[in-house]
Amino acid sequence: MQLKDLLALPTFHDFQLLAGADGLQQEIGNVDILEYEWFTQNFNVFSENDFVLTSLFFARDDASLIRKSIEKLLSRHISALAVKTIFFSELPPEVIALCDAHHLPLFRFSQAYMEDLIISFNELQKSDQRTLLLEKNLHYILHTNIDPAIIESTAHEINPAFLPHAIAFYLTDRLDPHSPRRIVSVLNRLLYKQYREQHLRTVSFLKFDNGLLVLYSLQEKELKQTPWELIRDLLHGYDLRAEDYAIGISSCQPIYRSLHQILQESLDAHKICQQSDKPYVSYAQLGIYRQLLPLSRSQAFQHQLQEVTHTLRTYDSKFSSRLLETLLAYTKNGGEISATAHQLYQHPNTIRYRLSKAKELLAPYLGTEHFYEQIFNLLTVYPLIKNEPEAVFKNRKDV
Repeated sequence: MQLKDLLALPTFHDFQLLAGADGLQQEIGNVDILEYEWFTQNFNVFSENDFVLTSLFFARDDASLIRKSIEKLLSRHISALAVKTIFFSELPPEVIALCDAHHLPLFRFSQAYMEDLIISFNELQKSDQRTLLLEKNLHYILHTNIDPAIIESTAHEINPAFLPHAIAFYLTDRLDPHSPRRIVSVLNRLLYKQYREQHLRTVSFLKFDNGLLVLYSLQEKELKQTPWELIRDLLHGYDLRAEDYAIGISSCQPIYRSLHQILQESLDAHKICQQSDKPYVSYAQLGIYRQLLPLSRSQAFQHQLQEVTHTLRTYDSKFSSRLLETLLAYTKNGGEISATAHQLYQHPNTIRYRLSKAKELLAPYLGTEHFYEQIFNLLTVYPLIKNEPEAVFKNRKDV
């Protein structure tokens, strides 16, 4: 795990960075304590990527030993060093300069117990391993037709304290939706606080791809508050703002037989949420997408979409035309030529010519019947699959 992920845990809240700011991306393999190694000269106990904690007890009567000990640690290629301010509230300037020169993050702290820091690291490491396994299992039940017993066992594995029904919430960071690092940091924070407080043991937080999956279980299917209020209040309890995330919300279903269903519903709702300015989208609000998104996951659909878009892009590139853009606007405007022309700042006859040309080019893949219906199905979900914004054609004019 990266050093910055570990520092995000509440246990490390009073750590103050003194040097080596450009080393915060370092990987941490272990957290260890340096106290008596100076007397035994056994610095071989430290390994590459160690995060070393120390009170500098051995140097309390001779501050020159601080630099010498750090030089020995640098030779072991450790990743970071933190000093508890028991014997030294300040460190010599030459020590800070030495750590800076070697890009070694150097911290001081005063409150945390070293043993608690090590336990936090070990718990986080175990949590990361479990997260990877559960994420793999969720992908498996999502993309494989499997026995319902496996779905049930997966739900039990995630959380044996689940209540009979559950809602799935899928969240990504609005500012950085494609980076799992931000979500991992949030997840570690949630898991740590939940581990300490134990008051929401029927709720599970899981990493899934670049997002955070929240499985909120309930005794009954009926909710006392709306799903949005539920997730907003839940996150607020962990000092997080729901408005900072794009949130897809599933329906409420029996968790032990419908885990795969609510997961997929939350993912589908999240796709639409990402394309809008709304803080959340529920599966019940998806309308036509409830039919089109499952269809878009079929291999035949994806193959046909690839053929259509490749043909249009190739022609557009060769002749500087705008057939793909025109068809996207055409489907978005319900097949109305005048509305399409208005959106693209074109004469209606120009739109008719482009549609005629597109039909001609795509006839080998779509045939000659039901052109609009096929194009509607394919290109309505195209921005979602390609992760492009819905309004890719706003404010565009031909010269």
